[in-house]
Amino acid sequence: MLAVVTAVSIASFGAVASAADTPTPKQLVARIAHAATKPGQVLHTTTQVTGTSGPGTIEVWIDLDRGLVRQQVGNTTDGGGWAVLVADGRQYVRFGSPSDKDGPARDCLLNGTTALLVAPCTLSHQYPRTVETGTRDGHSVLMLDSDRSATFKDRSSIATNRVWVDAKTSFPVASELKTRTVVGKQDVRQHVTTTEAHEFVSANSLPVDFFTPESVTAWSTAAHAASEQAAETRRQRLNRPGPVRGTGTLSDGSTWTVDERTDGIHPCFDITITSGLESGGGGCAGATSFDRESLPRNTTALRGHPTVVMVTAPRDTTAIEVTARGNRTEAVHLTNRDPIKSSAGFVAFVVELPARTHADVSAKVVN
Repeated sequence: MLAVVTAVSIASFGAVASAADTPTPKQLVARIAHAATKPGQVLHTTTQVTGTSGPGTIEVWIDLDRGLVRQQVGNTTDGGGWAVLVADGRQYVRFGSPSDKDGPARDCLLNGTTALLVAPCTLSHQYPRTVETGTRDGHSVLMLDSDRSATFKDRSSIATNRVWVDAKTSFPVASELKTRTVVGKQDVRQHVTTTEAHEFVSANSLPVDFFTPESVTAWSTAAHAASEQAAETRRQRLNRPGPVRGTGTLSDGSTWTVDERTDGIHPCFDITITSGLESGGGGCAGATSFDRESLPRNTTALRGHPTVVMVTAPRDTTAIEVTARGNRTEAVHLTNRDPIKSSAGFVAFVVELPARTHADVSAKVVN
């Protein structure tokens, strides 16, 4: 698993300067390892994650002197309870129960910049990297950058991973991961950002069994159960309609309604199409980050009625363009300049698609 990066936008990374004393990637990782090592102390790192994967928190305790690492992932949209323990050269993976990935630490399953420090996630196992100097929020930083691409028979992928390291403390402070995977006509883009905070805690302050599989299993089991309960609560909330934010009429006289609901973490829009006594919905749609060239979209229709697409976009969007094509039809381009505002940081647009053009649909901002 590629190390997740943290939170600043690229715009906040100042002008890159060429410096004779800029460390190599290997030297920078050595600096981070030195900063993370303190006799009798364990480094505790808390990483806040935002972006496509949903909000979440990653906590890592690392004792490089003894080769011990404990990672806990919680509060994610997809569910909490993921944990990884590295001890005695072995790796233990938990997601509510023991995993078949237990065994010698050969595959990198750690998240966050801690993965740079621990075998098998060390630099030699990562993709080629470069180091650049610059500033972020008025502080001198070093940016560890890596790009990778891969092409297979039926898919291609590209990823850009950046880690910002405080030049004075040698602690990572932020990172960013962008990925794009194309499988046939499906184009999936992800953007994950994180911020990190670090503190040393006394090794004696931790439970004596803290770095054991039994302790990690107990935490994972409890966290996973709590996450499942939270997911069930969100599902129940999604079944309750919220305030109506927009309505409209389709070409055949059927109507659409957009109401705002909550999935338990953030607001989202649900679209319902109604014709007589018939009705159907397209699911709840929201977003925490956007790629303006490839906006999230939900396509829905009642049998025998026009197909509509609901597109979500950043709150400052005033116009979007939908491109739609069918298996045997040329592409059509449709513009919508009537945003529906949510109470959160996004808007929605509803577009009726021409007949037989919903096989391949994309949308982008055209402000």
